[in-house]
Amino acid sequence: MAKPCLVCGQPSAATRCAEHRLADDRDRSDNPLRRHRSRWKRLSTRLRRQSPQCEACGADDDLTIDHIIPVSEDRALAFSLANLRVLCRSCNSSRGNRATAADRAEVHARLGRPGDTPRIGATAPSGQAAICDTHRPEST
Repeated sequence: MAKPCLVCGQPSAATRCAEHRLADDRDRSDNPLRRHRSRWKRLSTRLRRQSPQCEACGADDDLTIDHIIPVSEDRALAFSLANLRVLCRSCNSSRGNRATAADRAEVHARLGRPGDTPRIGATAPSGQAAICDTHRPEST
């Protein structure tokens, strides 16, 4: 049954006609949490049962699972236990979508990786571009 478009009032199968349909520029197909929703739900439920309190404040209600290194930075860590922790919604929200160098080092240590891998364009404390030892030119 056709409904009137919210913008122009013309009959449409959806809430907006083709001309006034909102652009959906969010590409969800590459987000592992959306592609593997049931896997994420099972893992999230299991972790909250194993750790029934917020790791930051000790609250025991409204618990969520926090990705220490955000999925937007490293999709390979989306389901890695080394990158997940239980936080209440308040602590998780206040933390935001960012990871500190200490957070990254902790996750990499749990994974057995040799430290934090600098991101492209990152700068070292000296102000020079950060280069891993493998790609550092030999000094003579």
